[in-house]
Amino acid sequence: MGRIVYVTGNSFNNLGDLAMIEGFLRELDRQAPGTRVTFLGHDPERLRLALGPHLEQGHDWGWAPAVSVSAHDGWRYLAHAANYRRKGLRPKVRWSRAVEAIRSGRSTGHPQLDGLLQAVRAADLVVLGGGGVLNELFGLLEGAWIVCQAARQASVPVAALGQTVGPFHTERSKRLFREIVEACSVFDLREEAGSMRWIQETGADAARVTVSGDQCLLLEPPPRARTPNAQPRLALNPRYLPESNPRPLEAHLDAVAALAESAARAIGADIEIVPSLYRPPIEGLEEKPHMDRRLGEALRSRLAGRVEVIVPSGVPTVRSAVEACARADVAFSIAYHPILFALMSGTPCAMLCPDSYQATKNFGLAQLWGLPEAVFDLDAPDASDRAAAFAQAAIERREELAARLEARAEELRQSVRDAVRRALALSPRTSPRGF
Repeated sequence: MGRIVYVTGNSFNNLGDLAMIEGFLRELDRQAPGTRVTFLGHDPERLRLALGPHLEQGHDWGWAPAVSVSAHDGWRYLAHAANYRRKGLRPKVRWSRAVEAIRSGRSTGHPQLDGLLQAVRAADLVVLGGGGVLNELFGLLEGAWIVCQAARQASVPVAALGQTVGPFHTERSKRLFREIVEACSVFDLREEAGSMRWIQETGADAARVTVSGDQCLLLEPPPRARTPNAQPRLALNPRYLPESNPRPLEAHLDAVAALAESAARAIGADIEIVPSLYRPPIEGLEEKPHMDRRLGEALRSRLAGRVEVIVPSGVPTVRSAVEACARADVAFSIAYHPILFALMSGTPCAMLCPDSYQATKNFGLAQLWGLPEAVFDLDAPDASDRAAAFAQAAIERREELAARLEARAEELRQSVRDAVRRALALSPRTSPRGF
């Protein structure tokens, strides 16, 4: 039975990360059933809550009965240590000590980090899961470097799947990224434009890099569920990332409200908020103002009396988000995965860019899908007029666009499956069976 260590940077309050994990696990069960997966996440309590009973060894998942999963919290230590460094504070284990432990194979003296290193050394394959881990924004680059170097020293193959790369501004970050690429036998992007520019700027070996798509494409979307002659529906994700967005929150909401109102009024649509960043139901955990549901409530207040805004209750799930996008006539989203949920369901989606980080991802996504007209700069003076025209075109060309998007989704799904196959083939204990 093969053993995989899977690195994911998020604290499991982001449906996009969960969608990538579920897509990967579905494909893993298809290609290498019986493989065991250890997740490295910096908030294991939320990880266990998000994946629920599937973390129990031997639990019958229905869709992946042979995959067992355990969680490990050493990644949380690495993320905290990196953020301590960024703030000028001293972590419990100094960086040089962690690096020395990797090179020597000895203990760091810190239980969390030692446990992480032991898991990596005992693995048959390390996978850097998709998303925005490899950048300077969230304090995760150093952790990815530690994991890659520990795997390299132990002769454990490493594959990076579905990555978006950058931004990098310091020479240290660029060097760490170059060494991560060198450690990977498979390095796969989920989009090329934007990410490839950062790869070239860091001096990493671009010849080692391939492009396929995001692991959430491995999920099967529900059938299109739009009712003929029904009230049009606009799906909206208003994501606000304080780490990257230069606007104050109120200014961001004003810009999103103006654009969404213009689009909705052009087609006579209600707006349904599609949460992606959310508060898991953990007692005592506060829902922060930038969480998607709170943003939806603020937009509902701003648009009261002009456009109906529906904010779903309850804890959002990957399925509920995909279904909301599938039943919409058109979608507008800042967050990456609601865009993909819409596109793979055959729903045209405008890709909103409030900052350079989101623009890197969304421009790349638009290029991959052949949709340059779908990218919107929130600062552009004609953004609201373009939004109205985009929504009208989505209604008028509904069947044509749906067929085009669904065909492209299937092409990309096959590319992602091939990237997973190449990653699993790096180790004889995880090598795909029957492929």
